[in-house]
Amino acid sequence: MLISNASVTVPNATIPLPAISASDKELLKMAVGECVEYLFVSGIQNKQGVLDVKDILGPRGNTILIVVKIDTEIAVENIDEIIKTADGILIDADRLVIELPKEKVFLIQKSIAAKCNLAGTQSF
Repeated sequence: MLISNASVTVPNATIPLPAISASDKELLKMAVGECVEYLFVSGIQNKQGVLDVKDILGPRGNTILIVVKIDTEIAVENIDEIIKTADGILIDADRLVIELPKEKVFLIQKSIAAKCNLAGTQSF
């Protein structure tokens, strides 16, 4: 039985779901009015997801920094375009080990941090 707000991971499967739900959209719009400085966003798999968040925030959200949580293998595969589009990257190693071998996740963390440093993008 699944409960509300539970996540389901299906390794080696691509499930075409929207990165941003209707309730996420409402929360993003609310963030603009609350003078939020940073948004940490999960579920982003490519640069289009970041652009969608920026589009929802609109011009009033230009001062909000978007930090993308890298928590899936697909996001890792698209990391270069995500780094170029996001203001920061949060590497969620605990989620990545669900889809990838633990020893590979360590190397991925190092690689992403190095790419962020070269691009001048914050990494957490």
